[in-house]
Order: sequence, then structure tokens, then C-alpha cells
Amino acid sequence: MVQVIDSDWVIIFHHVGRYIPLDSVSDFSQNLNAQVLVFAGEDTSGAVDCQLYSPGNLKTRYQTTEDFEEEAEIYEEMAEEIAAAGISLQPSTIIDSYENLFQSLRIQTIQLTLDENRSKAFVSEVYQNKIQRVDLITQPL
Repeated sequence: MVQVIDSDWVIIFHHVGRYIPLDSVSDFSQNLNAQVLVFAGEDTSGAVDCQLYSPGNLKTRYQTTEDFEEEAEIYEEMAEEIAAAGISLQPSTIIDSYENLFQSLRIQTIQLTLDENRSKAFVSEVYQNKIQRVDLITQPL
């Protein structure tokens, strides 16, 4: 977890390096009575998923035009398999960039580097004055 100075947001990294779905994000938003942003990226394929959950079970999915077109192409190429699995293309709000979305939500982006054991986080000097605290938790929340 990362607490950024002068920010209303707390950043929680859920499994760096592995994709594990967050099935209870809507409940998490309800329990905190706060917005929860899920931003997941997969480095091999470049796939990105960005969803904002608000109390009251409101969910907005965001995509850049490029991500939307890539996803539509995959759905077209794999139409039979996707239909057989009962998966449908999720509606999304098109944005010009994720960085601009984060800025509009007043989210400060911070770059952290984990050691190979994932037991320590390092922040470059550029970000040192923006971090209030960093806690690494090895057990699921």
C-alpha cells in the first residue's frame, strides 16, 4: 500500500506480476464508502483494464481508443470461442490517455520498484518527497 502526501487516494497493488481477478471490488467500494479504481496491465500482451467503482454499485470502464480497437479485434478473431464461453464485450468510456484520467481524478502516479524477493520497495529520488508511507503486505487483504 502506498500513501501519497496530499492525496485522498491510497494505492494498493494487488499481486504485482500476476493477474488475479478482484471479484469483490464493488463490495470494497461499498464498505469504504469510497471510489475504488482498478487499473490492471499485462506486460506481455499489453492488455490494460481500467474500471472505477463507486458506492451504490456504479461501475465505469475506461479505455483508450487504441485499447478499445485492439480488444474489438481480439473479440472478432475469437468470436466463436468467446460466444461459447458466454463472454461479451463490456461497454467502456473512451479516454485520450490513462495519465489524463488519473489527473482528472487527482491521482498522483508514483513509480515503485520491488526487489527480486518482493520484500522491499524502492522509490527514485524524483518521487521521494511525494510518499508518506509504503507498506508491503505479503498476506491478502
